[in-house]
Amino acid sequence: MLNFTDRDLSLEDLETVLTVSECGQFTRAGEMLHRSQPAITRSVHAVERSLETALLDRTTRPTSPTPAGEDFRYEVRKGLYFIMRGFRKARCIGRRENSSLEIGHSTYLDPSIVAFLSNIAKMPNVGFSAVYHSSSSAEIVAKVRAGVWDCGIVVRPATTLDLEFMPILKEPLCVVMPSDHPLASKKAVQLKDLDNQRLILPARDRNVAFRSWFIERCQRSGVTPSIIQEVTHPHEGVLLAAEKIGLAITNQSTARTIRKSSTVLRRLSDDMVIEFSFVLRREARSQALAAYTRAVTMLRDRIASLERRKDSVPIPAQVASEGEQRTSAHRLRRA
Repeated sequence: MLNFTDRDLSLEDLETVLTVSECGQFTRAGEMLHRSQPAITRSVHAVERSLETALLDRTTRPTSPTPAGEDFRYEVRKGLYFIMRGFRKARCIGRRENSSLEIGHSTYLDPSIVAFLSNIAKMPNVGFSAVYHSSSSAEIVAKVRAGVWDCGIVVRPATTLDLEFMPILKEPLCVVMPSDHPLASKKAVQLKDLDNQRLILPARDRNVAFRSWFIERCQRSGVTPSIIQEVTHPHEGVLLAAEKIGLAITNQSTARTIRKSSTVLRRLSDDMVIEFSFVLRREARSQALAAYTRAVTMLRDRIASLERRKDSVPIPAQVASEGEQRTSAHRLRRA
């Protein structure tokens, strides 16, 4: 039985102490948990006050756990693991008992792809319904792992951890810039052209692995990127590029969909390509999720067929006609 004061603590408080203890920095823990530094400090103080002992040695750099903090970290981390496993199992059982799916997708995914998948789910007698959530790759991975969402489509490179993933399509990275920018005269932009340019990138915490990959590729080309703005949605990058704040790095379909008339789109050479992948947990799947996985597989095969014929990036008419969608639905019903 928990003491009265211990009951006031939340799982968020416990996770905060563990994160600070493991990464050694209050600021870094805030970035990882998407919380402000004052909130991190309050959680740590709340737990230490409840236990009436210090868990972190703040005189060291990086911050290290005290002897009590070492035992606390081990036992509580183990306890949180079993709590999360209980949540996940209960959610999975619930998913198997109904035909409703919760699906996350990157905000950078081509809207025509989302439309294709949404339309298949809406076809009569398919056997499942779906709710889509546009989000960051990091959040999608976290929520799929926790069982909050059934599956998702993320930008890779991404930290997919222990999830199963299926590549769907690849897209070139592009640069959006004002139409009067000196680089606008080029047909394609190389990484070395970005040296000393002000860049607008997706926010670091939306996909840490993608950011690391991009920075590494720049450095291999002798470029130290000057990042002056981070954005949480691709629309922001294009709008800021139109206002001449900097050059926005984004994928081709997104740039084409939302590009402003005062900007131009130039492809990044040097084989700068990102991949969209379907992710889901490695465990028994509900009938609804199995049917949806087959739909994604058909989408992947359709895109691969278009690419073999050297067609352009898929648009709704190319991805699947209305007749093809009816055929897809029929295949799903039979499967």
